[in-house]
Amino acid sequence: MTSIIRKTKGKKAYYYAVESKRVDGKPRIVWQKYLGTLDDIVRKCTSHPGNVAEVDIFSAGGVAAMLRVAQKLSLIDIIDKEVPKRDQGASVGQYIVLAAINRILDPCSKLQMPEWYQQTVLHRLWKLPDTCFTSQMFWNHMDLINEKNIDNIQEAVTQKLIQDFGIDPSGLLYDTTNFFTYVATGNNRNTIAKRGKNKAKRNDLRQVGLALLVSKDFQIPLFHKVYQGDRPDRGLFVKMADDLVETQNKLFCGAKDTTLVFDKGNVSEDAMHRLIIGGKHYVCAVPKTTNFELYSTSIEKMEIVQGLPGTRAYIKEIDVWSKKHKAVVAYSESFFASEMADLMDKLRKIEEKLHDLDLWLKHGPQRSRDEKHYSQVNIKRKIKTILSYPRAEEVMDVKIIKLDNKYRLEYGINQKKLNNMMENELGRTLILSTRLEWNSDEIISNYRSQQGIENVFRHMKNKDYLHWQPEFHWTDSKIKIHGLYCVLAMLLASLAHREIVRNGLNLSLIEMLDELNGVREVALIYNESSTKKQKGMKSKKNQLVMSRMSSSQKKLTEVLEVQLVLRG
Repeated sequence: MTSIIRKTKGKKAYYYAVESKRVDGKPRIVWQKYLGTLDDIVRKCTSHPGNVAEVDIFSAGGVAAMLRVAQKLSLIDIIDKEVPKRDQGASVGQYIVLAAINRILDPCSKLQMPEWYQQTVLHRLWKLPDTCFTSQMFWNHMDLINEKNIDNIQEAVTQKLIQDFGIDPSGLLYDTTNFFTYVATGNNRNTIAKRGKNKAKRNDLRQVGLALLVSKDFQIPLFHKVYQGDRPDRGLFVKMADDLVETQNKLFCGAKDTTLVFDKGNVSEDAMHRLIIGGKHYVCAVPKTTNFELYSTSIEKMEIVQGLPGTRAYIKEIDVWSKKHKAVVAYSESFFASEMADLMDKLRKIEEKLHDLDLWLKHGPQRSRDEKHYSQVNIKRKIKTILSYPRAEEVMDVKIIKLDNKYRLEYGINQKKLNNMMENELGRTLILSTRLEWNSDEIISNYRSQQGIENVFRHMKNKDYLHWQPEFHWTDSKIKIHGLYCVLAMLLASLAHREIVRNGLNLSLIEMLDELNGVREVALIYNESSTKKQKGMKSKKNQLVMSRMSSSQKKLTEVLEVQLVLRG
């Protein structure tokens, strides 16, 4: 039970609230709080609490959580060691970490950065004015970083991940993507932003490519390269194979248990030879033309794969690229249904276009000068364009005939070819692995983990969090630095997500960021005149309090040590 006791110091009496318990059979004070003199107690009980004149709300949960991960990673120290500057204002490491945290939680342009910084707890924690983070100040500090610095920072961070965070390097996922930019067409100050086949269908804009290597577990970024937007994946992988071999040897000490997983879009003979010469194990899908006889193995010969529902497989050792591989033909019912639905949709659209073309031919040329458009050569060109989807071309029969002295079309689906495709092609993936000791389920499971890196790219194209855009950078160096802090953003978020999952919180990465972003720090600013009721009475101090949190938010802030950061 709590009681109040009096202590006399000099000639003055002071009061304390205390709680006593028996310790080893004897009464002991185990807790006490100073209350002040009797006058202090009366004044606190009778005085007006004061009016809140203003309330400031700051983004706290997400910022503090990501800053805590950056602290554990020593990210600012790693960058500052690589790119030192005079001890004045913000360091280069603080600029990059600020940009990375902004990418995670509220992606904005450098012009908007000072305002965003001022609305977060970083303004209080770093005690730097928002004028330190103007766009010009960002450009100035980005100019201090070169490509060699980026590589060294990346290497130091990855070593820290392996040594202190226990990242498992046994499974490494590699893939590429591209991001459209707003670099003007006439801008010749960079060689990276190029027009190419854009995955977001923005072929009207210049784009940059990103090659990424992540861990199989939790997709932690370990290595990246920004490259020209017009380079095809297969051509790029020839050079990347050398970089990946070097990275694995340097960072993972040539670990024999490391296995690289990638998709068939990257496969080329030169690249595979480089991996083989480098002594690296890999799992990859390959085109059906690599071994069509094996690819078309009948389903009756395939065995059900335990632990992978709806999957059958046939496994065989074959020689490819002068090396023995385990080859697995994997058949998935869900993949078959997806490919079949896609094929039927394409065939429906093709038939509509062929119908329109036939109708156009039926009407014939209205003027003599239009006759050249109705030539057989031009019609064949139009048919080839319509049948651009490879599988549709294989099963759709189209003939040019003469009817009423006009060219017409005769077309239809070849059922025999379609049935053959359904029985021998759809739903299949041909997978090769240098892991001769693995069985079919291990090889298939490792290949399917490739979905993890696709999720990373999906996150980096999310418009609310981790977004690569907006990107207005106009020089090669700035584009590469933009790539650095975008990948670091993914790294910090992935490490935080890994931590909460390991502590039993069943939230997706985006759900985690949603919850953290809802945690705010509230500054209560009191009206000074309303608190001074008596002469000599001190004004009520302004207070910092946290917004009301849900049980999930409380658990998140506890696991990610948010309060530790907010206490400074």
